Amino acid sequence: MILTVQIQSLLLSFVYGFIYAFLFNLNYKYLFCKKMINKILLNLFFNLDIFLFYFFLLKKINHGIVHVYFLICLVLGFALGNKLTKKFRKVL
Repeated sequence: MILTVQIQSLLLSFVYGFIYAFLFNLNYKYLFCKKMINKILLNLFFNLDIFLFYFFLLKKINHGIVHVYFLICLVLGFALGNKLTKKFRKVL
């Protein structure tokens, strides 16, 4: 894989992890509601949509090749984004 494609994929993974954390914190009250069936369905569809869109974007950039370091950047972006956007839980 070309270096520019790898850098674009790494940046996409990091930024997408940040966006995922932001959306997770916005939907926090819906993801942890009291009804068990709502909790399961909302978690399933929320995460499925998020990761299908992530793999769609990866397919556009590097033909859908997933490396471990892309997933590490995704987790790092989520951790940083979660730390910065955790205040949305209290606001909403």
